[in-house]
Amino acid sequence: MKPLLTWNELTPKQKDAATMHEYNLLLEFLTEGEEFGDETIDAGVKAAAEECERLRTPWFIGATIHEKVGDLLMQHINTMVQRLYYCNPDHGLLVSGVVLPRSED
Repeated sequence: MKPLLTWNELTPKQKDAATMHEYNLLLEFLTEGEEFGDETIDAGVKAAAEECERLRTPWFIGATIHEKVGDLLMQHINTMVQRLYYCNPDHGLLVSGVVLPRSED
């Protein structure tokens, strides 16, 4: 049994878990005011922050970023997750990062 798996070796449920884990990390990073490095995404994040400030609803910043540039963020995430290696949950190896569901779940 291999300790590390490639994207193509993951089950659909594991792929979904890995994708959402990375998306949520990126969204959290952006809600803290960090720049992404892409003009379109950074402009969308800035617009989301300004909208939330104007409406006095800072707790909606994540949802507002998702609404404005979520598709672009997901395109980036989908490219990134396919390049990573993942700990095989059936092997017992554990490092920090995404925890995948077992293959039989």
